[in-house]
Amino acid sequence: MLGVGCDRRYLAAFIKGKYLGIDITGQPDLVVNLEHGLPFRDRSFDIIIAFDVFEHLDNIHYVFDELCYVAKQYVIVGLPNMYEWHFRLMFLLDRKLSGKYGLPCDPPVDRHRWLFGLNEARGFVKQRAAKNGFAVVEEVFGYYSYR
Repeated sequence: MLGVGCDRRYLAAFIKGKYLGIDITGQPDLVVNLEHGLPFRDRSFDIIIAFDVFEHLDNIHYVFDELCYVAKQYVIVGLPNMYEWHFRLMFLLDRKLSGKYGLPCDPPVDRHRWLFGLNEARGFVKQRAAKNGFAVVEEVFGYYSYR
């Protein structure tokens, strides 16, 4: 399995079998800048997991396609839903959503570059997956808090 945007490889503890974590920062097994492509052959991994990755990329379409090229069976994607009521309320109350949004005084090291709603995210994943010979088999919705 390939963990994309793995940070400190937190997911590895929950995976049985081979796990390779890639990221541009943190403590990955392999430092990879997704915007420059993946250093793997086509169909190299049975499963690819990318949680909270795509919203950070300039080249979101290219990277999604790259993940599909190196996946044999599944590409599991997690995307933030800033239109969810909790985030809307935080925004209206002028509370800090995270360091990844907003307009800081100094340029941030990392930030979200895309803001999209649920239907846009669904459409993007469904259409890009189809272009690459994949189909969406399940959608899971949830809310979690960074702690």
